[in-house]
Amino acid sequence: MKLFNYVHLYVCNPRLTGCIVRNNVLKRLFGKTICLFFRKLGEIFTMDKKRYQLPLDIIELDSNSCHILIEATINNLPCNLIIDTGASRTVFDRNFFEDQVEVLKVMTDDLRTAGIMADNIETVFARADSFSLSRFTMRDVRILLIDLYGINDVYESVTGRSIHGLVGSDFLYRHGAVIDFENRTLSLHA
Repeated sequence: MKLFNYVHLYVCNPRLTGCIVRNNVLKRLFGKTICLFFRKLGEIFTMDKKRYQLPLDIIELDSNSCHILIEATINNLPCNLIIDTGASRTVFDRNFFEDQVEVLKVMTDDLRTAGIMADNIETVFARADSFSLSRFTMRDVRILLIDLYGINDVYESVTGRSIHGLVGSDFLYRHGAVIDFENRTLSLHA
């Protein structure tokens, strides 16, 4: 692979190339000097990003499975969210939030969110003034609302806790999430 491809890859996705540097691919291909150059370039790209350590709650469903919960607020309304790395999108419970946020658009024909059962679910696009996970806060956030009644009903009967949304891979990837099960923390870049 040409050096230009690595430079382009680094500019587009520093995290991915950081993995390449740690795996010594650049060192093998181009020598120690270029490897150090890319490592320093990676530090420059990530230097200005603040890292947040947020507390998690691990809920054991049975001896072989668990869910990861995090407390959050949307427009200062407290809620419980499941960290769901298998969910492609972050969604919130329409029944709980619809009166608390500004509804932008209800999609019934063009866009539907496919659930785990491949059922189509009506999606509501909305705007929240604020979204916070502990000390990590975002302002003027666009969110998706779906009906989580079925999921919430089952979850509440098993755990005794209500669920108000799922934090999906879109959010986790965008903020460089690292889940530390041992210390029960979620680490995010601002």
